[in-house]
Amino acid sequence: MYRSSISERLRKMACSNHLYGFRFLTALVAFFVGPKCALSEQIQLVSPSQFADMESQNDLPTIPGSEGSFRGQILYEASDFFSLAGPHLITQFAWRPNGSQSESFIVSSESVLFRLSTTEKTVGNMSSTFDENVGPDEQVVAQNDDPMSIEYPVVGPPGGPMEFTIISELTNPFLYDPSQGNLLLDFIISSASELPADNVAVPDPTLTTKWIAGPAEGTTAVLEFGGIITEFTFAPVPEPCSGVLLCIGLAAGTSAIRHGKAKRF
Repeated sequence: MYRSSISERLRKMACSNHLYGFRFLTALVAFFVGPKCALSEQIQLVSPSQFADMESQNDLPTIPGSEGSFRGQILYEASDFFSLAGPHLITQFAWRPNGSQSESFIVSSESVLFRLSTTEKTVGNMSSTFDENVGPDEQVVAQNDDPMSIEYPVVGPPGGPMEFTIISELTNPFLYDPSQGNLLLDFIISSASELPADNVAVPDPTLTTKWIAGPAEGTTAVLEFGGIITEFTFAPVPEPCSGVLLCIGLAAGTSAIRHGKAKRF
């Protein structure tokens, strides 16, 4: 009678706790296997693509020193990203020092704000009114409201092209699908020092990039340039690993079998 009582209690505990066991097993599998599945090859693409391995031969500062705040927008046409197979996450973008730079330099600013969106605008019909260029999926991808001063290294042959060392990592990766439109980088920078990044100063309809700039408090750009040579880092959209799904399926099946047996007692 005593043994029967203990056995019955153990069976009831097994029935009531089978779901917790399944959850624990699922979490355990995801912990050990999941991170490996999340690892995927990153892809770097440069826009405008024709300058990927070529210096622009322009030594003007990309961002002139300013005591106030200014807003800039850079449009990158989707044709530079057609090698991507479907939607990808943009995890960072980077600029490179221009060929006249021979040693590291410091860039200071009071605050920075970067936003990305998918836009229907093109290099040929980009509006001087900032808000008309912004796409419906606009997203803040990086922001710093504190004063900062960063030293950037210069790596590369004399005269360039230099390596992309002016890196902005995105705290909020942006999902971009080139088949849905062009890419727009919208940024506001306050009290910045000069940034000698490689860029094309003169607007050119054959380029796949174009950028405009103006006072941050205004609505209209007053300056127009060819484009800042930019390297984007893309990562495939994470998908569930087949190993994780298999293990979870096995765990679910085992739990269901146990649950079915438990019901018979």
